[in-house]
Amino acid sequence: MRVVVALLSIILANASGTLRERLFCDSQYNLLFKFVILAIAEMTISFNGDKSWKNLMADLTGTWLGTYWQQGIPSRFEAVFVQSGNTLSGSILDDNYLGEARLSGEVMGRSISFTKSYLITSPAPVKYIGRISETEDYIQGQWRIGIGDSGSWEARRSGETLMADLQTRIQQQVPSIKG
Repeated sequence: MRVVVALLSIILANASGTLRERLFCDSQYNLLFKFVILAIAEMTISFNGDKSWKNLMADLTGTWLGTYWQQGIPSRFEAVFVQSGNTLSGSILDDNYLGEARLSGEVMGRSISFTKSYLITSPAPVKYIGRISETEDYIQGQWRIGIGDSGSWEARRSGETLMADLQTRIQQQVPSIKG
């Protein structure tokens, strides 16, 4: 609300006498002025009162299953995002020799950016950017390592884990022994 009062003070201080008279005396201008004030007040309350703020920024907290492509070869991963405000942290487990990585980044509206740093296998950080769907269950974007290697990636929100998926695949491939 302080923002609204400050804006009004600036507008009125810089307004000519004729404009001030129109704003307060002329019914057409007075109605328009009140509408603008109410709109600004509603925006201020929405952002400060946290009522509509969450609608503007996606909530990514949870488990995501995804794929990134490097030189045309797909690699699956499981990401666990932990979001606090616009700050993003978490971990990623790649379904290949690269293994586990930590991530840190941010969410701004429907955009995501983060850096993935492998714990053991690779010293090069991987930068990810992406767009979040309106339903907040799908992300797609681009990744880059330095200036050379890059590719696309996508992820879907999931309640499953990569490990459970791998175990299911192994069970399907191993023939059962009948006694």
